[in-house]
Amino acid sequence: MGRGPAPTRQNLIGLERRLERVAKGTALLRRKREALVAELFRLARPAATARVSIAERAATAYPLLLGADSHFFRYRAFFRCFQYKCLSQFLN
Repeated sequence: MGRGPAPTRQNLIGLERRLERVAKGTALLRRKREALVAELFRLARPAATARVSIAERAATAYPLLLGADSHFFRYRAFFRCFQYKCLSQFLN
C-alpha cells in the first residue's frame, strides 16, 4: 500500500503548485465571502432601521389606541343608555 505520491522532485513541484492554487482559491473565496457579507449588511441596514422605527411608533401608538378604545366604549355605552331612555319615553 502506498502512502501518497512517490517522493520525487517532479511530484514535489506538482504538489507545491497545487498547494499554491489551493491557497489562491481559499483567498479568493474569503474575499468573495467578505464582499457578500458587506452587500448583505448594506441591504439589511435600511430594513433594520425601518424595524426600529416601526417599533418606536407602535410603542407610542399602542397606549393612544387603548385610550381611544376605552373612550369609545364608554361613550358607546352612554349613548346606548341615552337611546333606550329616549325610546322608553316614546313607548310609554
